Amino acid sequence: MSTLNCIIKMDNYQKEVLVSINDGIGSNVSDDDIFYHYETFEEIIRNNALDFEVLEVDGTDINEFI
Repeated sequence: MSTLNCIIKMDNYQKEVLVSINDGIGSNVSDDDIFYHYETFEEIIRNNALDFEVLEVDGTDINEFI
């Protein structure tokens, strides 16, 4: 599980959170610290979460990945 710092937009505010990607890589981050779990990085890029929108991944604007 890789972890990434993301800036998300939710309910008219922005927040920095940790998200995880199920990629088989070990991580010492607790599940309690993870805001959202993704299966692939592509899911982050597609921004398909219902409750929030990802604006930035590890300091890079999400549109740079598209």
